[in-house]
Amino acid sequence: MITFKIDNADVILSDLGEGQGKIIIADTSWGYNFSNYWGAMGMPLPDFLKKINADYFADKLGPHAEGEVNTKKTVKAIRRSLKEYFYNEYPWYKHMEFQQSLRDCLKKLEEDEILNVDHYMHSINNLVDYDLDYYLIKDEYDRKNIKDIMKSAVFSEPWYHLVYDEHRQITYLKKFHKKLVKELKKKKIKTTNIEQYENN
Repeated sequence: MITFKIDNADVILSDLGEGQGKIIIADTSWGYNFSNYWGAMGMPLPDFLKKINADYFADKLGPHAEGEVNTKKTVKAIRRSLKEYFYNEYPWYKHMEFQQSLRDCLKKLEEDEILNVDHYMHSINNLVDYDLDYYLIKDEYDRKNIKDIMKSAVFSEPWYHLVYDEHRQITYLKKFHKKLVKELKKKKIKTTNIEQYENN
């Protein structure tokens, strides 16, 4: 077993023989604890860690969860849907006051930080049901049609537009892998023999 530090993280490498090994990372500054066991590496653990890429490393040790909602990219996705479903049927010169109201609502949504999925769903429902002034549309048929577009074609599955940032722990692990590889190469760790490590 080898133990060493990278920044504020304690790293433990355990070679369990026959291509089997385990890594433990405990970062006291972030409160992160990660570990993973590999059962068929085909080489010593340090060599394996240097061979794999950062994405694979982060995927094995990190959470399989989305990060925070990216508000700007989410609103951009909504605008793309509106362009497909709404603006093709109602060009910029038609119902201009309503279209301005729609742009204002989307801008406000973009400026507000989306805290989580529930907050997003609440904001979208308010936008469609209450914030938009459909009575700016004088033509009754168009008014009904536009309501239908907003409630079905565009916002029937509002979660479809959600765009997430990478989970912060995944970002951390990708950066950490680069530091880990650098440390392993610098110390010339080829096996998980503690005596050999201390002599380098």
